[in-house]
Amino acid sequence: MLKTISTLIAEIRKNIQTTSAHDAYLSEQKEKSLFIDVREAQEVATSPVINSVNIPRGVLEMNIGNCTTDKNQRISSLCNWRPGESCC
Repeated sequence: MLKTISTLIAEIRKNIQTTSAHDAYLSEQKEKSLFIDVREAQEVATSPVINSVNIPRGVLEMNIGNCTTDKNQRISSLCNWRPGESCC
């Protein structure tokens, strides 16, 4: 039986941790996370995030391999998903 979109999204969200931008910043200070800003270039231009790499969500899978070769690197993505939970 095929899974519904809602079921697939619920399963995926179980494996994604979300945090506030502030907490993600504090974590980066300790762990040196790689920050990938998945917003579109126009959004990044109006409010850039220092030390982040911009890879729009639509091309993330094709370009993420260019950011790091360390398979254990902690990666945080920055987006405008929800206020207070803008990093995952």
